[in-house]
Amino acid sequence: MWIPILVSLLILVVSSIYMLFNREEGEEKEIKPGPFIGGLANDGNTCFINSIIQSLASSTAFTDFLNQHDKTFIKTLNKLLSELNVHREKSKLFSTKPLLKVMNDSPSRHLFFGYNQEDAQEFYQNLMKQIESEVKEKDEKEEEDEKERKKTPLNLVTPVDGIQTEEIKCTNCGESSGKRNTVVSGLSLSIPKGTRHTFDLNELLDEFVKPELIDGVECNRCTLTYVKDSLESNLQNIDNEKLSLKIRERIDEISKVLRETTIPDDVFQKFSTTNMVKHVTKAKSTFISKPPPLLCIHINRSVYDPARGMVRKNSSKINFPIKLDLSEYMAPDSNEDSSYTLKSVVSHWGTHNYGHYTCHRWHNDNWYAISDDEVSLCTEENVLKSDGTYMLFYELANKSILHPNL
Repeated sequence: MWIPILVSLLILVVSSIYMLFNREEGEEKEIKPGPFIGGLANDGNTCFINSIIQSLASSTAFTDFLNQHDKTFIKTLNKLLSELNVHREKSKLFSTKPLLKVMNDSPSRHLFFGYNQEDAQEFYQNLMKQIESEVKEKDEKEEEDEKERKKTPLNLVTPVDGIQTEEIKCTNCGESSGKRNTVVSGLSLSIPKGTRHTFDLNELLDEFVKPELIDGVECNRCTLTYVKDSLESNLQNIDNEKLSLKIRERIDEISKVLRETTIPDDVFQKFSTTNMVKHVTKAKSTFISKPPPLLCIHINRSVYDPARGMVRKNSSKINFPIKLDLSEYMAPDSNEDSSYTLKSVVSHWGTHNYGHYTCHRWHNDNWYAISDDEVSLCTEENVLKSDGTYMLFYELANKSILHPNL
């Protein structure tokens, strides 16, 4: 029982020392004393909570959104973020206990040993889930007003909500099987397989949008083209004029269908036959159609080790930029602005099951290195050279771009 606790304490000490002295040998750049933001008490393994709270406090898009709502959980969260963002000569200590008391799916807490070590990304998802739930709560008058508004098929509730689009296309003819739009509250990127130990964020994004090939599936257009070609070939060997006329009429009907941009399944069924099917390879592509005002990127570091028969942590270094342009990952028909600026970085130290979360975040022209209650000024170079990158928070550079219903 005590071993995981001792391991966590050791990791906490090592990571704190690293954050305070994370400079290359010979680096002479000094960090001048300046205003400090608030820190958060570690109430027993709550570093995963603290790192997410600090990250959200770094986003003006998020805090501006909270100011528009007065539900219990949102008000409590907004109060805490506002207190953290106040500049002081010395960092002041705050606690997440009042917030966790009003959180529905709050982490479980042990009477003596504090909270169970949990995943920061999972806590982020639960937190956003409750915020969304409270925003959707409307009184009767608001419900009536909502009915009169023009409804959209996808409801973007919070600043972290965006729209992700999946499209399946035939690699032979380019026929699209349709698009599926989904509301997502961030991107989860996997580290590419291999022996390398350093990757750029764009490599992970390239892997995310890389088309997935699906073999042996039926294509409406390729199948009807195959049927049409077969009928034209057989027509040359038919002497019966009446039958020949019917086949020509069928060929003309299929040709008319093939001139359409898409071929619906009901139309396809009308002209296809079970003994004449064309199996092809299709590619499923993923794009971003609507970028969120606040983009959360999760780096999935969990990998299965077959030699040990267990899940381990991939400790590869991820290089990320201060300015992020997602234009090459946007849907082809999208004209949305996708230029982002880094606001916060959550890092994880330790193994897959045990460790410590820390945070670097931007506020009022300063970068801060934060490990629970320890808050210190740092440089942009410190942020970019940090290890253990687990979550990244980017904000749209054009802050005037918000969802219509936010």
